[in-house]
Amino acid sequence: MIKYLVADGLENKQDYVNLSSLTKLDLSNCPIDMRGIEFLADLLTSKSLKALTTLNLMNCTINDAHLLKILQALQERD
Repeated sequence: MIKYLVADGLENKQDYVNLSSLTKLDLSNCPIDMRGIEFLADLLTSKSLKALTTLNLMNCTINDAHLLKILQALQERD
């Protein structure tokens, strides 16, 4: 069972469909563009990451618009 994942990129949602038990997602030091942010936001609002409690985005070159998209996705989870 996956409990921790370090990813170097996000490509296809189909590759990540079995992440329901993932509790930590470390994307630190991975440059993420708006396409990646939108993909991550979709995952956060889906049931795919329902157990996620920790998301590390340190040094991901995200800007205010990216952060807002992630925050909106996290609010939709509740």
